[in-house]
Amino acid sequence: MPVSDATPRRTTGRRPVPAGWAEFGELLRHHRRRAGLTQSQLGARVGYHHSLISKWESGQRELAAPLVDRLDAALGAGGALRAAEERLRAAEERLRTAGERLRGPEEGLRAGEGQQWAEGQLGSADSQLWVGRDGPSAARSAPGPLPAPGVFGGAGLGGALLGGTLPGGPGSRGGSGSRGGGLPLPAGLADDWPSRLPVGGTPCPLHGPADCAVPEAAALPQLVDSVLRAARTPPPPEDPDLLHALTALLNHCAKADSAPLPSAQLAFVEQLLRALAAWGAGIGEAGRTPYAQLRLATHYAQTAGRLRLHRGQTGLAMLWFSHGLRWAEASGDAAAHAVLLTDVCTLSRLEGDPATSLAHAEALNTLVGTGQLADGGRHWRMLLSHLYQARALAQLGAALGTAAQLALARRWFARLDADDLAEVPWLGGSQGELFVQSAFAGAHRDLAAAGGRGPAARQAVRAAEHALRLAPDRTQPVHLLLSLRLADSRACAGDAHGALATLTPVLGAAARSGRLLVTAELTGLHRRLTSRWPQLPEVRDLRDRLRAEESPTAPVRG
Repeated sequence: MPVSDATPRRTTGRRPVPAGWAEFGELLRHHRRRAGLTQSQLGARVGYHHSLISKWESGQRELAAPLVDRLDAALGAGGALRAAEERLRAAEERLRTAGERLRGPEEGLRAGEGQQWAEGQLGSADSQLWVGRDGPSAARSAPGPLPAPGVFGGAGLGGALLGGTLPGGPGSRGGSGSRGGGLPLPAGLADDWPSRLPVGGTPCPLHGPADCAVPEAAALPQLVDSVLRAARTPPPPEDPDLLHALTALLNHCAKADSAPLPSAQLAFVEQLLRALAAWGAGIGEAGRTPYAQLRLATHYAQTAGRLRLHRGQTGLAMLWFSHGLRWAEASGDAAAHAVLLTDVCTLSRLEGDPATSLAHAEALNTLVGTGQLADGGRHWRMLLSHLYQARALAQLGAALGTAAQLALARRWFARLDADDLAEVPWLGGSQGELFVQSAFAGAHRDLAAAGGRGPAARQAVRAAEHALRLAPDRTQPVHLLLSLRLADSRACAGDAHGALATLTPVLGAAARSGRLLVTAELTGLHRRLTSRWPQLPEVRDLRDRLRAEESPTAPVRG
């Protein structure tokens, strides 16, 4: 599935290099590191200078098929590099053919437009590298570069980024929300309405971390309706009351991340987001930069993507995350950009694609190290980069790499300061400790599952027990997820009865939760129990209990 509207072409000063070779380079880097080789050592094996290996891994050079075969053999990749190269060539040929069909005189399209349309219809060459056992729908690729930030016409920043068809609704310019007229507000707003910004780590899109007043909750219906009518009667570009209210409303909607999943909540977020995008697109088409709308849309897109992910709709989740990444980069919102990358890491890992998850975690590390976005790096971004690299490496069975990344994550966690917690307050106190211990438990559990390592399983048990002691109310999804992770860690450690004792009290709630992350933990635990202890009566009864408890609204993949 492509996650950008069109695949750009990299240039090297010689000739254009298809952007798909950047994805191939990530795969090459992964296999080189897994083999424990430096670029110089790999170059010596295949007869090339290490500087050229670096160019291959960064996507600056194409590779001939015989050379790909030599690299595959030198790294023991088992044909993975050759298969990726063949998919890349085939995808490029399909794009070239489609582009030629569109460039006929009857279409009246310029060559570049035909190429963009073809890539939008067929999927980028990048995305074809990562097709797994589930076929093209499971493919993932990193979002492509943005249009030049100095162009704000109908095809520029406003039109290209905030215009177009968005997920979850009938169309661009506000979708169904553009008609206005009484979008029902989420329940419980009056009990949870802030008086000042920032709130929940989300700063004011106009004034940043400055202390800003929020309109009363009673004013919300009129303010929201003004956004819903943005396609026809746009509000002023920098309406402070409206932007402050939408930021406070976002904080309330984001709490659905740890609550049940009513369809009305998701519909509200997506409808409001489409209207917000229509407002920003109109500002961009008028020649102004819709920075405030881009920043706010970034956070709404992340919330929409997470809600879709929890429902198991990974394709729609990836679309929202992709839009969010593009909007974050366009508005210079480094904090949102970093957290969105971790969401893509999680999605890729759930799809059984740790190589792509690792690539995005490394991209976060690069983002922090180079100050790619406006406000440079923070300790918390280093922490997240190392945690998510550890999760991906554990799924790949790389014990030494996992241990190294976890050690670095622990170091950066200890360095969090007031500036970090101003951006990500959820990493402070017991909530932050819970997040880190949960990630440690997941990494050690995945490592134990990949290689049958007893020490890793015992470390997973200790981390999961620690996280579970910090977990909130037992009715919350995080408590279910951690209980399942602890049970699975005990199963990996060879303690079948301990695993079953941990699972039994939460089995019904977990099976009915309808949340993808909980369902994935339960599925993995069930698979492990039935494969290792099929003779136990409790394990034989587990399948029947799961069928009896199965949620009528289980996640729908898509």
